[in-house]
Amino acid sequence: MKTATVRELRGEFPRLLRWLQAGETVAISRHGSIVAQLVPPSPGPTSDFKLPNFAEQRRRTLGRRSAAPRIPSAVDQERSTYER
Repeated sequence: MKTATVRELRGEFPRLLRWLQAGETVAISRHGSIVAQLVPPSPGPTSDFKLPNFAEQRRRTLGRRSAAPRIPSAVDQERSTYER
């Protein structure tokens, strides 16, 4: 693990970035105490992630019916109960 100060982090970030890209963990110190650690990302399958098809799930779950009454019709029903 390599160590850098806050001042080095601000002034020499490209060098610290190269350390991270090489797989090094970088400890950031301020006034002699470690305040943070920069860790390179763990290798893993990030490109295989696929968002679920929410529209298809909703259609399978609810069919053609709506999950909730449409707002305009609910408002109209509520308004019809009041006297004018």
